[in-house]
Amino acid sequence: MLPPTEAEIRGILGPHEKDILAVVHGAWQDFQDLGLSGRLRYKRNRAGLVHDFMVQRGMGLWGEGSGVTWQEKDETAKFIFAEKVVVRFKKADENGLGSNIMTQAVMAFVDPQMELPGIPSVSKVEVVYALNAFETQIETVAVVSRDGDQELWSYVIDDRGGAAVIPLPLAPTPTEPDVVITPKALPEKPKKTG
Repeated sequence: MLPPTEAEIRGILGPHEKDILAVVHGAWQDFQDLGLSGRLRYKRNRAGLVHDFMVQRGMGLWGEGSGVTWQEKDETAKFIFAEKVVVRFKKADENGLGSNIMTQAVMAFVDPQMELPGIPSVSKVEVVYALNAFETQIETVAVVSRDGDQELWSYVIDDRGGAAVIPLPLAPTPTEPDVVITPKALPEKPKKTG
């Protein structure tokens, strides 16, 4: 199977982008509400909790008739959109890819040529969140297509809803001709003799 194109994935995930953002940002807020910020020794613990909350929120949000199903297996969940795209929710690593330990299941997911057991003929992408420099809030949520440890393409999902840029009116142009001001020559100062 060929890797998916960005246009194909945008077409399928586009109608769900607000829900995807709600899942990711809601999970981050669930973690914040625990009051554990700064108390966990290892960042992986925070990432694990946020991932668990994303899975719970996704399973609670997408049900019958939503066009999204999910499969839970091997202590993770995959969300299937329109029976064509499988999404994993992950924390982004320093390269903008989903942070993983390379298990056989991960290798199957990040290889566009390999089919997933029980979910044949689907495209696979990750929805990743990246934190700000202080790791106090989510800076971006992105959809990433990858081949192993290489990004094929990605795009950021935001909640601006594709707002149009409206040009502001310009000041009216003057109808009078330009006025040229020419300075007068200064009188010469008398020379001192002496």
